[in-house]
Amino acid sequence: MNKNNITQEINSKNLIQSSTLLNSITNQYTPFFGTLLGLHRDGDVIEGDDDVDYLAPSELYGDIKQLFLDNGYTLTQFDVSDVFTQFKTTIDSVEVLIDFYYYIDYNEDYVIDKWNFFGQYYNTSKWMAIPKPYLFDFKPIQYKGTSISMASDPESICKYLYGERYSEPLSKKTQYDMTIVNNMPKIIYKNEK
Repeated sequence: MNKNNITQEINSKNLIQSSTLLNSITNQYTPFFGTLLGLHRDGDVIEGDDDVDYLAPSELYGDIKQLFLDNGYTLTQFDVSDVFTQFKTTIDSVEVLIDFYYYIDYNEDYVIDKWNFFGQYYNTSKWMAIPKPYLFDFKPIQYKGTSISMASDPESICKYLYGERYSEPLSKKTQYDMTIVNNMPKIIYKNEK
């Protein structure tokens, strides 16, 4: 797959198409990671982002998988039951990706995303805790005429995931790195020259 062919317009169509499918079975999801960042910060998917990211409860893993397969999507090699699924499809002759991160209920304050930035679901020290008040209750927003379920506090999620400078467009790996410390995301900004 050539990431350079995925324009903002194509990824926007990806978000609309996948959200429309999701809405047919649930409203218990939210765009997440870069998709949530773009929607909150810019009101659109981020230019140069190559996929759509969602966070959903692990109980929906089977239903979501079946829904997308029944609608012509295919799985990539990344499909870990109740943890993470990556689908691909074609939009405007370009292959696009949809990533599902599935959370589990941890305690009264947090849910856990076992896959997150690292894909090390087998390593409990890399699991990411997400504060429940940032997520629940999901609320509908309108995006280009499509209803999309959204976390209750996207501002707090953006700060939690990307730090205080989340409102600045920065390039991952060149301007910042991510890590997990005590099951919380930590951003490390790189010196800019």
